[in-house]
Amino acid sequence: MRIAFFSDTFQPQTNGVVVSLSNLARGLAGQGHECLVFAPWPGHGKPLDLDEHVKVEWLDSLRFPPYPEYRMVFPVQFRVLPLLREFKPDLVHVHTPFSVGLIGAKAAQVLGKPLVGTYHTLIPEFRMYSPVPWLWKLGFVRRLAWAYTNWFYGQCDLVSTPSEAMKRELERNGLKAAALKVVSNGIDLGRFRRVEKPMSLFPVQARAFKFVYFGRVSYEKSIDVLLKAFARLVKANPGRELQFVVVGSGPAEAGLKALAGRQGVGERVLFTGLLKDQALLNVLSACDAFVTASTIETQGLTVLEAMAVGLPVLAADYLALPEAVKHDYNGLLFKPFNVRDATEKMQWVLDSPELRKKLVSNARDFVQQHDFQNVLGQWEKIYAGLAGV
Repeated sequence: MRIAFFSDTFQPQTNGVVVSLSNLARGLAGQGHECLVFAPWPGHGKPLDLDEHVKVEWLDSLRFPPYPEYRMVFPVQFRVLPLLREFKPDLVHVHTPFSVGLIGAKAAQVLGKPLVGTYHTLIPEFRMYSPVPWLWKLGFVRRLAWAYTNWFYGQCDLVSTPSEAMKRELERNGLKAAALKVVSNGIDLGRFRRVEKPMSLFPVQARAFKFVYFGRVSYEKSIDVLLKAFARLVKANPGRELQFVVVGSGPAEAGLKALAGRQGVGERVLFTGLLKDQALLNVLSACDAFVTASTIETQGLTVLEAMAVGLPVLAADYLALPEAVKHDYNGLLFKPFNVRDATEKMQWVLDSPELRKKLVSNARDFVQQHDFQNVLGQWEKIYAGLAGV
C-alpha cells in the first residue's frame, strides 16, 4: 500500500505525535509499504531517524512565536496535489488538525481517497499558547475549539485515538465520526529497555534517590506541581539524599529553573536538556522513579516508556493516565494539581523497596500490550479495509 501522512509536527521535534508517526512510517516501510510524509520545514537540515523507504516532503513554514520549536504552514500549498498524484496514495492519514492536516484533508477529498484522522492532542486545553490567553477563560472559546475539532475530524472516514478515555471525551463533546476506533500509539520495546550499568555525562548523584520527568518541558505538563512536591519531600526528609531530574526542552524551562531556586531545591534539580536514544536510556536507568503531573495526556507515551525501562510510575489521576496506571498495581496515582498528594505518593515510593518492586513487575507485564508490532498489525488491517486492497 501507499500511505500519505500529514502532520504539523515532525522530526527533529520530539513529542508524542512525532514518536507515534515516526514509528508508524518506519514500521510500515519495514513491511514493504510506501510512505510519504508532508510536514513543516524545521528550519535546518538535521538528519532524520527514518527508514530509507520513507520519503519526506517539507512544506514552507514560519516559527510559531509562543512555542518556537513549532512551525506554522500556510494552508495553501500548490506543490502538494502534483506530488500526491505522482505518488498515487491508497489513502491519506492526517495526524494533526491544523494547517498541514487541513491540506491533507482537502487533498484526500480532491483525489477521492479515504481519509484517516488520528486525534493525538487535547486541543481545547492548550490555552497557554494562545496569543490572547485570557480569551480561553471564556466558555465560548473552548466550545469553539471543540466545534472546530468536530468539524475537522467529522470529514474522516475513520478517526482513531489512543485511549478509551479520549474516545469518551470526543463522543461527549459531540464528534460524529463515520467510525471512531481506539488504537494505541504503541512503543518500540526494542528501543526502550533498562541499561544494567548506565553511564551518564550528567551529574546524576549515584547515592541519591532520583525522581525523573522526561518529555516536553512545557506549561501544560504541570512540571511546577512536581517541583513543589519535591521541595516538600526534601523538607520532610532531612538528611536524605534526593534528586529530581528533568529530561527534555521547551518554553517552560527557564521558569522552572527559577521555581526550583525559589523552592530551595535548585541544587537538587538537574535539567539535562533534550536527550535521545542511548543517552536518554542511560539517564532513565540511573533513576529510581518516574513522575508526571500532566493533565492533557491522550495516552501518555512517556508513562509506557518509563514502565518499559523498569521505573515505578507516579502520575496524575486524570484523562487517559488512569488507563495506563492502575493505582497500587503497576503505578501510583495522585490528585491532579495537588502538591500535597503528589508528595505523599513520592514518599510511599521512597520508603518502600517492596512497593517499587511490585509496581515495576506488574508494569513490565502490562506494557507488553502496547508493543508497537501489535499496533502496526492493527493499522495494516485498518488501511487495507479502507483502501479495499
